[in-house]
Order: sequence, then C-alpha cells, then structure tokens
Amino acid sequence: MSTARAVAPTPDAPANRATPDPIRAKVKKAILDERIRQEAHDQVRKERAAAEAAGRPKAALVFDGEEALAPTEYLVEGLIPTEGAGELFGETDLGKTTVALDISVHVGANKPWMGHAVRHGAVLFIEAEGGGAFALRKRCSAA
Repeated sequence: MSTARAVAPTPDAPANRATPDPIRAKVKKAILDERIRQEAHDQVRKERAAAEAAGRPKAALVFDGEEALAPTEYLVEGLIPTEGAGELFGETDLGKTTVALDISVHVGANKPWMGHAVRHGAVLFIEAEGGGAFALRKRCSAA
C-alpha cells in the first residue's frame, strides 16, 4: 500500500518562479547593463590602443555612455528643440508656410502654440517662396 504525502515547495521550485520578483528583475537588468557598458569601454580601449600602435590618429569623438546628456530644451515644447536643425516638409499647398508663420508669431508673442508651451524669443522669418499669397497669410496671422 502506498502513502502520499505533501511536500512543501522549496524557494527554487518552478511554481515559485511563475511571477518574477520585480526587484530581482531590476538587479539582473542593472548587472546586464553594467556588463554591456564595461564591454563597450573595453572595446573602445582596444580600438584606441590598436590605433596608437598603428600610428593612426585617435578618434576625435567617442561616445562611451559616460557623458551626462543634458535634458533637451525646446522652442516649442516637445516638438522643436532650441538647438540643432529641423525641417518642415510635405506636399505642395498643405500649409507648411502657414504653420511656420503661426509658430513664429506664437514664439514672438510668448503664447502657447496648439497647447505646447513656447520659449519666448525674437523671430526672423525669411519667406523665399515669392508670390502675393504670403502677404495675405501674414495679415491673417497678425489678426
């Protein structure tokens, strides 16, 4: 005759691992991130040493993840950064010039544009399209 007996699960039993511990997951991710960062540093060091040994010039710019990136500042919150270059593009007659002029007016007036805060400043708007339609747009924006 056989007897069944209940066995208490151990901490390593698969049943206890069904829901991962969020702290354990964060620690594992941090360890993995550190390993990746260290491997990248090692690779950069090897490349620098090889370049120096071969008499090649050192790289002018190397981003190895240690630089503290400043938060992005925006001219129009979340849309147009204060630094860098951007482009407003689209099909003909979609209103690109009107949008650019509208943004310019809001920046110059220090008023939110379509719900986005703006950084107040002087505006230089160069219209290079030609034609009389821009004069009409300008009058409409000023109203």
